Amino acid sequence: MKQAKVHPIIRKFGNNLSNNENTLNIKQSLGIFNNNKIECNIKQKSKKNNLIQSKPKSNYIKSKLTQRTSNNNPQDVEEYLNEIIKYIKYNEYENILNYSKENIFLLQDSQIINEKTRKYLIETIIYQCYIWKLNPDTAFLAVNIMDRYTNKIKIKSKKKYELICLGSFLIASKYEDIYSPDAQTLTKIFDYKYNYEDILEEEKKILISLDYCLLYISSYKILNLLYHLSHIKNINMLNFANMVLELSLTDINMMKYSQIKRAIGCFIFAKQIFGKYSGNKFIKLIFSYDDDEVNKIVKKLFVILKDVVMLKNEQNLIAEKYKSVKFNSIFSVIEKIINDRIQERNKLKEI
Repeated sequence: MKQAKVHPIIRKFGNNLSNNENTLNIKQSLGIFNNNKIECNIKQKSKKNNLIQSKPKSNYIKSKLTQRTSNNNPQDVEEYLNEIIKYIKYNEYENILNYSKENIFLLQDSQIINEKTRKYLIETIIYQCYIWKLNPDTAFLAVNIMDRYTNKIKIKSKKKYELICLGSFLIASKYEDIYSPDAQTLTKIFDYKYNYEDILEEEKKILISLDYCLLYISSYKILNLLYHLSHIKNINMLNFANMVLELSLTDINMMKYSQIKRAIGCFIFAKQIFGKYSGNKFIKLIFSYDDDEVNKIVKKLFVILKDVVMLKNEQNLIAEKYKSVKFNSIFSVIEKIINDRIQERNKLKEI
């Protein structure tokens, strides 16, 4: 019997397929089955209406969420949204450092390991995730692992810190991606300064030290959930929100805010930039938050973004990532907007 030809996805690493790509792959698969005269009857049984009717006002949030989902997306699981949100709230602080109380540089020599070094390593991780088409959340998990491990041990050299970064990156990629780069591939990141045996040994030490506890709720997941539920179809707004969130990852002061608050701050900041001022009620229904605190986060995010724009002579790898066509050159667009605003303010001061 002649077997059907499977059309594999040609990619080296990663699993961050877009919804459109997943939809296309599903349609192709169904087409293959049809060619072999295999009937594929997919029956989507939605219990949404029954659930809403059975719990009238006590489940108002759930009814609002289910109204916002799209049936065209095969990854939608609207019947579980209420449970997902409860899980996020309950496990928000699981395996996450309290940056307002725990100083990850307390055990370290400030001349060797400091915020500047950490920022460079995080930018490198984020950029490599983009280059190798890895899940963007891989970078967030890698930073979480790196910071938790840094908080536990004394690092004697910058070389050791870079090795911890590579070990954390390898663990995170294995956890988040279907096809992760191996240790041999990761040696390329710092120009082959480290061999793959050292990276694997460091990976082992990190996992033992953290007791293999890797599960945590990242701000990236929460931000993209908010975008999905907002029903705002503006990919540039999402790109901008993700860019600002990644920039906040490099700032220790921003890490003092919870995952939910940082995600909400980035989402509202993006809405303001793109003129979407209304429609924050659904966010408050899901995650109750203090307006003043979120406004502080938005102001700090603007300062971080402004600093990146103003430092034109210093390369920022996150900025380079979002200058690419894949993200519609969103950083270049925002860079122009901020520069125009600065020029306008300077003119007003002169008058």
